[in-house]
Amino acid sequence: DVYVEGKVAIGKRDGNAALQGGTISVYDSRADSNPDFSLGSYDTNRLQIQTVYHSGLRSVDYVQFKTYTTTGGSNDGEMKFSVDETDIFSIQDAGINLEASKNLSMGGTGVLRGGGTILLQNIGGGSGNTLYDLVIDSNRVSEDTDAENFTSLHIDLDRTGTVSTGTDTAT
Repeated sequence: DVYVEGKVAIGKRDGNAALQGGTISVYDSRADSNPDFSLGSYDTNRLQIQTVYHSGLRSVDYVQFKTYTTTGGSNDGEMKFSVDETDIFSIQDAGINLEASKNLSMGGTGVLRGGGTILLQNIGGGSGNTLYDLVIDSNRVSEDTDAENFTSLHIDLDRTGTVSTGTDTAT
């Protein structure tokens, strides 16, 4: 069934289908129907946005964004997010990648600042222990010939263990 309310025009312009109208809605009230929207060339090369219902119900459990690709190359099907035509971050095979010099905030409070310096800020340790800033400055390490290169850094905020700095690979 197709229901149209208001002005909607479907046609071809320059080889592309054009749809004009205010709101596009896809509803399916059957239990476990999990309606989805796909955009791409075929089922095997597309972006799918799907609302997944609670089992046996018609209420949304979660929304899933999924890409399909037949090429299988590294980061094919990657999702890129831009604001005001500026790349902010992407989701790739290995995880989330912030673009250079972008920041990460939680609740409006900065927790990670990029660039030559990686700054973790406002890190709560529980029980009133808070590490406010931890700076890892790659520029400083490269300037200092006596700098140590750490493979890991562990900070025990509740002071129940020992603080270790990982493997010293400096020569």
